[in-house]
Amino acid sequence: MGMGAILPSVMYDIGNCIVVSATSNAVTSAMLKIPADRPLKDVIEIDENGNEHLHIEAQDEDARRIAKRHQRLAVFKSFITSPSFDVYILLILLLLFGIRLPKEVATFLKPIADANTFCSMAMIGMLMEMPSSKREAKQVAEVFGWRLGFSLLFVAASFLLPFDLRTRTIVAISTLSPASIFATMFTDKALGDAKSAGFTLTLTCISSLIIMTVIYFVAI
Repeated sequence: MGMGAILPSVMYDIGNCIVVSATSNAVTSAMLKIPADRPLKDVIEIDENGNEHLHIEAQDEDARRIAKRHQRLAVFKSFITSPSFDVYILLILLLLFGIRLPKEVATFLKPIADANTFCSMAMIGMLMEMPSSKREAKQVAEVFGWRLGFSLLFVAASFLLPFDLRTRTIVAISTLSPASIFATMFTDKALGDAKSAGFTLTLTCISSLIIMTVIYFVAI
């Protein structure tokens, strides 16, 4: 779409990366009360009838206060220990203060940046497995359906933005980007199920490529 598409897509990606590299994992872990050191499946208790239950919070006021403090520290730690989040914040600060990095830094980092796509695709390929049960297939279908539905909703909403048609089209296409590679990593960390996340990520890659192409030819 030309050089003019770089600015709105980069601005979109800045906000997107802050969310996917740390925020979504921190919020999800806090909502589900997932420990920082164990996935959710390790804190689920099974009763005598075979039903799954989350570990009940302690009734003691001091114990609950300590647990909440621990959860807040875990959320803060998830932000600080995310390299991508830290780098994005650093780059934003450099931009705001007008600090330019030497060209030698870009020269040094270029081979690493060029390897990013290959490493991401290799990681997806190693993690991806077809669902092995109806339960896994249903979970994948639900996640894919929710994500596709919200993506199309955001596509429609993007055309209400107070920008020219070209910018709105770029934003619409950006909202249909495939799921982030972080989704697979965080799903494995939180739920211990990287293979389903990897398969879902592959589905979003295929569907996004098709829908993004259609929108491009219809709107441009």
